[in-house]
Amino acid sequence: MGWLACAGYTLVGAGPPAAVFFEFIVSSPFVLLLALASAFFWVSVLLANSIVWRIVAWMAEGKGEASPSFGWLTVLPLLSFFISEEILRPVVHKQTDRATAALERRAVSLRHPKLTKLERLRIWLGIGAGQGVAHSCLFFLNTVITSYRGTYYNRDRCPQMSYFLVAAISSCTMFMVLSFAMVVTSVVYESGSGVTNPGTISTVKGANLKKLIPCGLHGAAVLTSFISLMEGGCIVSSILNVCLVALTIYLSFKLVSCLGKAAQ
Repeated sequence: MGWLACAGYTLVGAGPPAAVFFEFIVSSPFVLLLALASAFFWVSVLLANSIVWRIVAWMAEGKGEASPSFGWLTVLPLLSFFISEEILRPVVHKQTDRATAALERRAVSLRHPKLTKLERLRIWLGIGAGQGVAHSCLFFLNTVITSYRGTYYNRDRCPQMSYFLVAAISSCTMFMVLSFAMVVTSVVYESGSGVTNPGTISTVKGANLKKLIPCGLHGAAVLTSFISLMEGGCIVSSILNVCLVALTIYLSFKLVSCLGKAAQ
């Protein structure tokens, strides 16, 4: 892999995340600290899952079971990561709301202005960016280990594309989707809690269904990871990844705009 390819793959994988970081997160020390704390938390969650599945893999090898490149030891860990993160999503939202409320009470006691809508959204973007960084870091480590071994999963499955290009697109997609999905989480949970008329069942159901949007975006990102592991699937998954990032950003913009109009 030449220097030009290396620079190109780096820009593809780290360009959009770096733009989000420098534009929205680094400029605020508080949001930067939140992003770092979020990254540490989600890395801990992912590592705990990895340890469990590493033990399961050792036990399977000890029993003499085959270790296929694409089998239950590939699918189940990915599903485990997805399920554990989605279970923790409401918990993270609740604790962040409590922390934000405490921060506002402290600001009022010191005669400082309350947080604006934009500042609240930046906080949620920082938390989502931390989750995206956790995924990207672990994916990068896995890529480095794989490259040292000289065994690329798509050498036989998808020789049309470079492994590192597929890895860069997947890593960028996961970061962008998880970052903006957390913004979507704040909007849909806030709009759901704002339903004051319990008699309108359709309104309540609609608010509850909206809470599944972040889960759906995350699930779509996981699904594209499965597709990239299939025979010739890297090309399809790369196209789907680009479309998924565009859809996530569009949904975030649309929901935030609707929330702003409702507040007016």
